[in-house]
Amino acid sequence: MSGARLDPALRDALERIRAATRSLVEAAKAEEAGAIDRAVADRAEAVESLRRSLQEARSAMSPTARAELKSATGDLEADAAEAEAALRSLLTQARDALETLARGAQAVRGYAGSAAASASLDRSG
Repeated sequence: MSGARLDPALRDALERIRAATRSLVEAAKAEEAGAIDRAVADRAEAVESLRRSLQEARSAMSPTARAELKSATGDLEADAAEAEAALRSLLTQARDALETLARGAQAVRGYAGSAAASASLDRSG
């Protein structure tokens, strides 16, 4: 996408969305919670900026600019799908880790209960 026919505010918003989406994918793959939060906030802000710019520019857009915008939004959809896949992978890993932790905690509680029962038998005998 050359962006030559698009309003500069639209081009800027599209690029900010792309950059925030790339940051989101990188943060999810690196499992960095703070970076994920920042990327989600940055992306939401960029999407809102794009929405405002579109409201202002839509009526004056040429058919060529509309086609270019449609192409750019298709690219954004592909980027968003990659971000979603990275986040789903991270969520699956987190869920698996929590389930493993829960099983370990249950085993420790079971062991502690058995140890306590043994100790009380030793004291009574």
